Amino acid sequence: MADHKPKPRRSILPLLIAVLAVAAIILVIVGRLVGPTPVAQPGWQDALYSVLLAFTLDGSFLGQQSIIALLGAFAAALVFYLALFGSLWVVFRRRLVAWRAARSRRHIVVVGDDADAEELAVVLSASANVVLVSAQPTQERRVMWVERPTVTSELIAAASIHNARSVVVMLADEKVNAAIATSIASGRDGAAEPAIWCRTGDRLVADRVAAVETGASRILVFDEAQIMAREVFARQPAHAIAERMAADRVHFLILGFGRLGQAMAEEAIFSGIAAGLGRPMITVLDRHAARAEAVYRESRPALDKAVDLAFIEAELITSENAPALSRAALAELALRDAVARVTGILICLGSDADNVRFALALPDIRRREGRYFAPAFMRLRDPDAESVVFATAQPHVLDPNSGVQPLERPTRLVASDILDAAHRDEAARLLHAAYSGGAGKSAGASTDWNHLPETYRRANRRSADHIAAKLFSIGLTSEHDAHAPMLVERHAHQRIVAPLAADGDARLPLLAALEHRRWAADRVVDGWSYAATRDDDLKHHPLLERGDYAELPELEQRKDRDQIRTVLSSVVVSDGKGAMPEIRVALAGHRKLDPAEEQRAVTALVERLIPRLAVKDHVVTLVSPLAPGADLALTEGVARALRGKVGELRLIVPEAVPYRVVLDTIAREEEADPVGFAEAVLKRRRALFELFARVDIVRLGLVGRTDDSYARQKPQFELGLVRANAYLVRRCDLLGVLWDGAPTRGPGGTGDLVAGWCDPASLSPGVDPGASPVRPGPADREASLIAVTVSRAPAH
Repeated sequence: MADHKPKPRRSILPLLIAVLAVAAIILVIVGRLVGPTPVAQPGWQDALYSVLLAFTLDGSFLGQQSIIALLGAFAAALVFYLALFGSLWVVFRRRLVAWRAARSRRHIVVVGDDADAEELAVVLSASANVVLVSAQPTQERRVMWVERPTVTSELIAAASIHNARSVVVMLADEKVNAAIATSIASGRDGAAEPAIWCRTGDRLVADRVAAVETGASRILVFDEAQIMAREVFARQPAHAIAERMAADRVHFLILGFGRLGQAMAEEAIFSGIAAGLGRPMITVLDRHAARAEAVYRESRPALDKAVDLAFIEAELITSENAPALSRAALAELALRDAVARVTGILICLGSDADNVRFALALPDIRRREGRYFAPAFMRLRDPDAESVVFATAQPHVLDPNSGVQPLERPTRLVASDILDAAHRDEAARLLHAAYSGGAGKSAGASTDWNHLPETYRRANRRSADHIAAKLFSIGLTSEHDAHAPMLVERHAHQRIVAPLAADGDARLPLLAALEHRRWAADRVVDGWSYAATRDDDLKHHPLLERGDYAELPELEQRKDRDQIRTVLSSVVVSDGKGAMPEIRVALAGHRKLDPAEEQRAVTALVERLIPRLAVKDHVVTLVSPLAPGADLALTEGVARALRGKVGELRLIVPEAVPYRVVLDTIAREEEADPVGFAEAVLKRRRALFELFARVDIVRLGLVGRTDDSYARQKPQFELGLVRANAYLVRRCDLLGVLWDGAPTRGPGGTGDLVAGWCDPASLSPGVDPGASPVRPGPADREASLIAVTVSRAPAH
């Protein structure tokens, strides 16, 4: 879990003693040699003797010395006492800390021997008293350290565990963790505290530990890989990324299929189940792909019902001039990408060195292959390597052209759960209670939450996590914190969520069908398969045969509808925060406008747009290619005018032609210095990005075309502009445009955009991204077109 070992804090006492000792010697010698002295002809022996007297604080000696020698004597005395009391502190400090730890109350105990435990203890110590029980002492002053006994009963006494509020057991051996956790819990005689946290990623161990009869004490299983996966798909929902990329399904590329890679793959499956999206795709690249696939599929016989999963054998190439993957692996990956575009990349290889190597090679692979322009995420353990690959200058910007996004450190996430254990899994527990009180429940899945097997706890967590996808499917934003309740803005809840309580709401069957898909995927990923009779021990369920909600019996359909009501009842209504409806506004205009005319037109259009957009209960997303000229100026003007007047302000930049190619082309047309022109525009664009809470750069280029080919081939360049216009037409609710009223002068121009907006059917199938599955588009396109007429210089 730890991303790095906390830096030890060195004591300055030894250095201080050494400095004072040297100063004392020098001062006494100088004082004896240059000051008044009772010795007629002092030599070096006299000075040495004076130093010894100074260290013994001889009274007769002090009465005869100069001020310099006296200062040396006092320095010598300070050395003596510091050394004395410092030695006593070293001898008795551990006993004092152990005494304090054994008498602590309402503290948190962390049991672990490595840097993982120390880092967690340090984070927790900012909010609570923490006792670290480990084999190695810690240098952190805020953490009380106790040497770990070999016997659990001694550990309980040494750390005063029975008086603690929480205990975290996170040794390297997960079976030892389970043994210690159950031993602590079994001695509590029904007491509710401490909450016992046991680290294990082994699902069999997790199920057994969670189901141990421990009275009121709770054993809470946690796995850093699963925590990180839940967090990344809460902050960056796979369904939302796919919708912004105009993809028809989620397709995640995962490098490395260890514990973290597996957790990421499973969370991507569930996050990819949303309205209008097909069966999720996962492509795994691993050096031991065949073995990993065999092991994973063996315990999940019905996996293909939930996901299109493929494993590709791939070894990283270390040659300087070669891509990071072999040609054979790239060819297989291209075939998968041809089925459905990759919408996300997760780098989860076994070592930091391999992760960094692939992250650095990724931009080159993208440019050569003309593919895989999707957000990329990676976690590094070594913080010194982060600056090499992480695009941290503007972390709210998802730019597939450069860098990768860092994964949240698991330490903070685990600490957040521990400090707020009472609210952990609040939504999941509510869903479980509703299931337990309903009809048709199974005995194993309806027991008390504290004794519920971890497989069922995990199922309820996934159901709670999927609330975001359901809100997304009815038109609300879905980004959230995985470790906090799902928030919905109050007005959005009243208008959009609350009406779903009625039986006649036409959206209920859609959401119920999603719930059945999610439930079936969850059971399949957990190893369940179809059988005519349900058997929890064999993981058989009769409803897994019917993947389509419409084929279910009416009783089961009603259960799914009731589950939707229960799920949505768990959201927290909030003022000004949480999930909201989104308004997308396309902004464009002619490029070569007189500066004064451009400023006048921008001001006029902003004045017409703001009254329609300034609403606090909506997310407003501006959509613009940001070409130098009216695109950039108009986006700047609208963004500045909307700041503080909307629920949240976002930006989508559809990039169908590589931006650097656009800048080079315009610089040539204007006979400007390409380097200076590009630097000025990019600086202006970076400043613009700071006005938004979130920025997504969406690559819409032609698959398989290199970046440089757009500069060489004018038809390809123009086709890219047409694709960008088509995205604005099909994926936005309003169009604000600076237009001279004339028909298009070329493919992808402003006139072409206005014509497509008024008649989307005129878009050719090759460039039409299709309507968003959750954003049907404006009903009245004429009314949603806001144009300001501009005067434009005639073309030459």
